[in-house]
Amino acid sequence: MSGHERDMRFVTVLCGVGVLISVPIFTKLFGAIGAASATAFFISLQNLLAVYFVKKRLGFNTLKFWQKI
Repeated sequence: MSGHERDMRFVTVLCGVGVLISVPIFTKLFGAIGAASATAFFISLQNLLAVYFVKKRLGFNTLKFWQKI
């Protein structure tokens, strides 16, 4: 374990609660497209927040993996 489990727990809980609240609302308003859009948004948010915490705690950006070190 790296000691950064709290960051990932925060990101997972935040996005999980967001999905649980938004998917029923968007499903009722827009059907399956609304549910898919809400889910895609929160999965993207989860990944971007994880990138942010990696940069903050470890000092490197995982989205720039193609650049030379």
